[in-house]
Amino acid sequence: MKPALDFIEIVERAAKPRTTGLTLVRDPGFGLQMLRVHLETAAPFIDYAKMRNLTPRLFPESLLVDKVALYREYQIEVFFGGIVFEAAWLQGQVDRAIAYASRFGVKTVEISDNIITLSLEEKLDFVRRYLDAGVSVLYEWGKKYPTAPLEPVRAADEIGRLLALGVSRVILEE
Repeated sequence: MKPALDFIEIVERAAKPRTTGLTLVRDPGFGLQMLRVHLETAAPFIDYAKMRNLTPRLFPESLLVDKVALYREYQIEVFFGGIVFEAAWLQGQVDRAIAYASRFGVKTVEISDNIITLSLEEKLDFVRRYLDAGVSVLYEWGKKYPTAPLEPVRAADEIGRLLALGVSRVILEE
C-alpha cells in the first residue's frame, strides 16, 4: 500500500504483531458495521481493544462473538476489562467468567482490584486460574480511587510476582 503524503518522512510503526509501541483502546460500543468502518483506518495502530465496564453485558451475545471475530480479523487482541472480573468476583462467578472467556475465544482478560480488595495470594490464584484455562492475563494494578499514596516498594514487589507468574502486561491505575 502506498501511503498518502509519502514525501513526508515519519517514523513508521513496526508491523503487527509488535512488542513495542503497543496501543490499547477501549471498545467504543459501536455496532458491527460502525466498528468495521472505524477499523478500516484505525486498525494498523491498535494492538488491544478493551471491552470496558460491563458494556458487553448489554449486547446480544451474537454481537459480542461477531465483534471479537472482527477485531481478530484486524489482528487486534480483544479482552474483557477488569470490571468484568470484579463483578464476577463480587457475585461468586469467577469460574463462570473463566469458562465464558475460554468458550468464546477471548484469549486475554484483564484482572483488577480497582474497587474490590484482593490479597496478593488471591491475585496470584486468580491469575493462575486464568492461565491454566489458556487465557492470557493483563493485570491492572492499583486503585481507581486511592485513599493512600502509592507504595512503590509494595507495588514493585507485587508487580514483579505477577509478571513472574505469567501476567503478560501490567497497567498501573494510580
